[in-house]
Amino acid sequence: MIRPKYETNINIQREEEVAKMIGEAWSCLISKPLPHRYVVDRAVSQNNELKVWVEIKNSTRKKDAFPEYTIALHKIAKGLELAKVTGVKFILVVRFDSNNDSDDVYWIECNERMFKRIRWGGVLVPRDDQDQEPMVCIPVSEFKKLTKRPN
Repeated sequence: MIRPKYETNINIQREEEVAKMIGEAWSCLISKPLPHRYVVDRAVSQNNELKVWVEIKNSTRKKDAFPEYTIALHKIAKGLELAKVTGVKFILVVRFDSNNDSDDVYWIECNERMFKRIRWGGVLVPRDDQDQEPMVCIPVSEFKKLTKRPN
């Protein structure tokens, strides 16, 4: 059975806004949303060369609300798999709640060190049996402001 999509039009609009911010901040071309089989949201290119795989998240929490940001282990594992196969970095970009201010958009390069702390979690009020799963816990202090470009 195919899992229903819970992404709303507002989620899609916010992801598009963040994608545009990435393109402007890093002077790059960011793809339209990738097909679901890629698992990650976007790809960044320069001069027609793929540079970075990107997962974009919009958080309803302030950046300093918790010491860690959590994301599905599956997302990180699949993004790292793409990075390994292609030799292209995989980053996570999070827009934290701040009245939709671009100053609260942060990113982190994903790697195997992120698997230091894994816990069970997910959506607080589960919508289906897949809303609770292993989560990677990333210290918020390790994120960089969007203005900084990945090397």
